[in-house]
Amino acid sequence: MAHLISSAIAGAGNLVADGISGVTGVASQVVEGVEDTLGSIVEAIDQGVKDEDQLDLPKYVCFKGDNGLYLSARTVEGHPYLQFASEDIGDPSVRFITYNHKVNGKRVVRFKSNHLGKFWRRSPNWIWADTDDTSTKNSDTLFEVIKIEEAVLSRKISNIEYHLKGAKIFDKKAKTLITREAVNGTSTDSKTTITLKYSVIKGKLWDSSKSMKLGVTTTIEAGVPVVLPATIEVQSEFNSTYSWGESIIEKEEYSNAYEVVVPAYSVVTVSVLATQGICQVPFSYTQEDVLTTGERKVFKFDDGIFRGVNSFGFKSEVTERKLSKDDD
Repeated sequence: MAHLISSAIAGAGNLVADGISGVTGVASQVVEGVEDTLGSIVEAIDQGVKDEDQLDLPKYVCFKGDNGLYLSARTVEGHPYLQFASEDIGDPSVRFITYNHKVNGKRVVRFKSNHLGKFWRRSPNWIWADTDDTSTKNSDTLFEVIKIEEAVLSRKISNIEYHLKGAKIFDKKAKTLITREAVNGTSTDSKTTITLKYSVIKGKLWDSSKSMKLGVTTTIEAGVPVVLPATIEVQSEFNSTYSWGESIIEKEEYSNAYEVVVPAYSVVTVSVLATQGICQVPFSYTQEDVLTTGERKVFKFDDGIFRGVNSFGFKSEVTERKLSKDDD
């Protein structure tokens, strides 16, 4: 019988075989290692989070022209013109309020000049900010979006409440993460130490299913859900700047030593095993924006989606077999 005298296993994440060292007294070899690239982890947590065609625009936006200037609402000779004429995103005249609609299955937006207090209206040669029409019946007031900027200087996401009853766990996979053999071709038992080096990789992202967040410097305060054998649990806190909707990949290095006794003319195999899982958790949250005018606006949303990948159930497995002709 093979005897595992001492070992250490730590960490929670997706393991990537990285190497083996430290065997004395017997011959040894790597038998198996399972490697998941960073790309596959990013793909796993990114997939299926949102359909951008279904997203609402942010409440406050601004537009930049190909001349590098911002669209500004200006009264010229008594007419409410819209001109790409302002250099300053903090100029009150460049801020517009969005009203999102769906008309005949198409995503459309009405825009209101925060400066003039009027909605946009297309005329044959101009787009004016001159109407009080709040309906979606006038097609001259409905627009489709190509690219915009938010009129927001900074953003804080807080009061995140995960709705664990609506959480999903999928793609659970049992994995043999790394395997090492120690071969004893002598007539006496031998004690040896096997060292397995590996990396723990885990990923997470926060996103929204309905509202867009467009490149605003964001600070987020949130717990981090992780997959466990039978449930999802919110564990460590994350408090940092964050690019909304982007994957965060973390990698930690581990080195575990296994002291084993290898009987005469035998092979002892040491493996590290774990289960990898992906979770998707809906959440509600508070969004506090500092606008380009210095004003603070607070919104509450319930369209948050957290998606993460991690591993759990780490264990070592030690087996023994007699030498065969194939081991020569």
